[in-house]
Amino acid sequence: MVEPVYLKAAGIASASATDPAVRERVSEMLHTIEQGGIDAVRRYSRELDGWDPPSFEVSPGQRQAKAE
Repeated sequence: MVEPVYLKAAGIASASATDPAVRERVSEMLHTIEQGGIDAVRRYSRELDGWDPPSFEVSPGQRQAKAE
């Protein structure tokens, strides 16, 4: 099994991290992803980021390029 490479680090918790509405939305999203799998991930990717790549898999070359 390949160890994950983290491209982002957790920052200091913001007010939105403790906002009940944000917590509810994130919980709802996680449930939707759990039930809908990659199709749900793709819908959120399009909705939130306007991003719809052919694959969400990051290649070793892409990881290396970001690490440099």
